[in-house]
Amino acid sequence: MRSSATRRTGWVGGIALLAIVLAPAAFTSAAKPPPKPPKPKPPPPGGAGQLSIAASPRVVVFGRGSTVSGQLTGVPSAVGTALVIDQAPYPFRSFNRLATGSTGGGGAYSFSVTPNSNTRYRVTAQTSPPTTSAEIDVLVKKRVTLRARGSRISGLVSPAHDGDGVALQRRGSHGYRTVATGRLADAGTAHSRYRFTVHRAGVYRTRVPADADHLTGTSSSRRVP
Repeated sequence: MRSSATRRTGWVGGIALLAIVLAPAAFTSAAKPPPKPPKPKPPPPGGAGQLSIAASPRVVVFGRGSTVSGQLTGVPSAVGTALVIDQAPYPFRSFNRLATGSTGGGGAYSFSVTPNSNTRYRVTAQTSPPTTSAEIDVLVKKRVTLRARGSRISGLVSPAHDGDGVALQRRGSHGYRTVATGRLADAGTAHSRYRFTVHRAGVYRTRVPADADHLTGTSSSRRVP
């Protein structure tokens, strides 16, 4: 997707500066905050025991994994109890089975998960009656890469978010400040791409704001040129 834009060039402090100014219809400076999802539910009543749940880490970058773990207590024999872990990707409307397993020593368990978007998890132990844990969220940041070659900065965003806004930021004495904005373009089914040209030396990074199913992604920083 292309944005309409004008170019402005000039000199700042003896360094050539080029800025890409997007037309108002092409980019909104104040993005709307993503809608708030429903809160995770506590464990339902009526189980034979208690099943705890935790996730570490609770926030991951797209493509990275987390571990969902806990312990079954309050039953005569907690070791070797069959388990089911369910997942509900945003908007968390319905759960589906992700994997099965069983408790180990002391009733402990763990599952490795790699969510593609913000995802809610719960675990059920096959006791009589079944014991279900509370729900827990693992949130996913967009993965943003940055490559600098001469005065050109480019990179990929995963998963693909074609048409979303992207901000180029330069580091100053009071932190990072946005110096240019653009829109993500198609780079296949798995990624979106962006490209900026700068004519001023400095340390730059790029940021892609959060949406409903992913958190804000921030690239590493690079000195240009």
